Amino acid sequence: MAEDTWTLILQLNGATPENEYVQKEMDKDILCFFNLVGLVEDCGFTAMDYMYYKWREGSGTATLVGIQSDNDVTRMLAEFESEKKVRLCVMKEKAGVDSRVSITPLKVSGEMPRSESNKYNEGKYSDTSE
Repeated sequence: MAEDTWTLILQLNGATPENEYVQKEMDKDILCFFNLVGLVEDCGFTAMDYMYYKWREGSGTATLVGIQSDNDVTRMLAEFESEKKVRLCVMKEKAGVDSRVSITPLKVSGEMPRSESNKYNEGKYSDTSE
């Protein structure tokens, strides 16, 4: 199993300003819907909240694409394979019809917080249905 680490930048809408943007790293081998739900739950959200990835439309803008299953995660990974970086948006409310957003989060307080642990890469949330 070759290491294939991806960077996930989470925009947590409704979180406190210091926790609104979080950056995590995760092995591609364990990137699945179940593990993304675990990740957002660790950030204070629930499985019932709405999770999207930002699909780049052009210079500086993106459309929110819903993540509701492993099929959505697989499509997301295929779309960003060359970058190995995905921008996720988590919301308590469903995104509106015009779901265009800024592609790059504004740096509010310098660097984004990084994961304090590597539990996602250690397999705590690994999918055992292989």
